[in-house]
Amino acid sequence: MRLDRNRCSNALVVGSLTALGDADSHPGDDGFLHAEALLSGAVSAPLSVVASFGFEDRARRLRAAWAGLRPRRALP
Repeated sequence: MRLDRNRCSNALVVGSLTALGDADSHPGDDGFLHAEALLSGAVSAPLSVVASFGFEDRARRLRAAWAGLRPRRALP
């Protein structure tokens, strides 16, 4: 199975790697040993799903949102 074809499995990989990297970089100060690392991974997984929707089709949705925010020039 390829993990990069499905958004959810891609988010699982991104969240897991984020949690592992965060746990490796510094220890948690909370009572639970890796609570902060797991929370970072749990937040990065949905963010990667949102980003995958925004960047699909050559970032069509982002370009449309940016065009809607820019003021239109008046024709002379």
